[in-house]
Amino acid sequence: MLLYNTLGDIFHNVEFLNTKIKERISKQEILYQFNLIDGFQYSYISSHQRISNSIIDIYSSVFDYKDIIEKKWQK
Repeated sequence: MLLYNTLGDIFHNVEFLNTKIKERISKQEILYQFNLIDGFQYSYISSHQRISNSIIDIYSSVFDYKDIIEKKWQK
């Protein structure tokens, strides 16, 4: 899964998202840092239970687009 950060700090946003996931969904589905790409610190893994009760792991990479978005709106 590709995620695009458009505001604030990625680590802070992931912590906030994990808080909301714990509150509303499940503690088992939070994002954990995962070395998906060497040298890229914004890779995560999360595990989710399907309707069939099987488990699926989702690998996510977060890309920081906040500077691109801010510059576009400043024009």
